[in-house]
Amino acid sequence: MHGNILFNGTPVLFVGIESLPLVERLFADLLHTTESLKNSKLSTARSPRERADIESQIEPYKVCCTADITTSEDYLVDLLGFGDYGQSIM
Repeated sequence: MHGNILFNGTPVLFVGIESLPLVERLFADLLHTTESLKNSKLSTARSPRERADIESQIEPYKVCCTADITTSEDYLVDLLGFGDYGQSIM
């Protein structure tokens, strides 16, 4: 089962089962952050001024979430062994 499996000419490295809790936690954190952002947007007031105030408060979380997603993608690409090919598709 551990033969030379290729993905577009790049060898695929399989991660061990010990990595599963980390991947599950990263995914759960991403879902929680995304859901929290969605809920906060839905609960915002309708007036433009109040919306602008809330958007300015949410902005740091958007930046943090974006950085977390990028870090998670980079880590996953490295973990799966896609290397430079993975970077070009993300």
